[in-house]
Amino acid sequence: MEETPQVWAVWIAEYWRSKTRRPLSEVPSIWLTYVGQEVRLVGVERRFGYEWMFLCPRCGGMRRALYLTRRGLLCRRCGRLGYLSQARRKERALELGLPLWGRRMLGGLSKALAQDLAQDVRKELEDLFAKLSVEVKDEEDQGAPRAVP
Repeated sequence: MEETPQVWAVWIAEYWRSKTRRPLSEVPSIWLTYVGQEVRLVGVERRFGYEWMFLCPRCGGMRRALYLTRRGLLCRRCGRLGYLSQARRKERALELGLPLWGRRMLGGLSKALAQDLAQDVRKELEDLFAKLSVEVKDEEDQGAPRAVP
């Protein structure tokens, strides 16, 4: 999950605030569109104001973040994403049984793999943000998009 590109609802709210110089309304009319998939942004009332969340397109649950999976933008559960600490990896099992000098060699290999992974994640994030668009839709206009100022 840590390496999966993600979008946070608070990013969209801050984007709105930076463009309009005012906070989102109680019932925001903002949708996030990714390759034809539309995701609704909703406000949840808290003591301090509103917290912004997405409605997961698959399960309908309110989520702070959505992840870019092979099936589109989904929440962690629908995307079947887990934390790295939950995964059992061969490398980790081998590392536990290696003497100290072997662990150092394996550690050097891990850094190179981590750098390659970081480059891949950067590329995926750039691709993700290139395909994202934020639209304002009025309920009265039956979903006709308006440009965000």
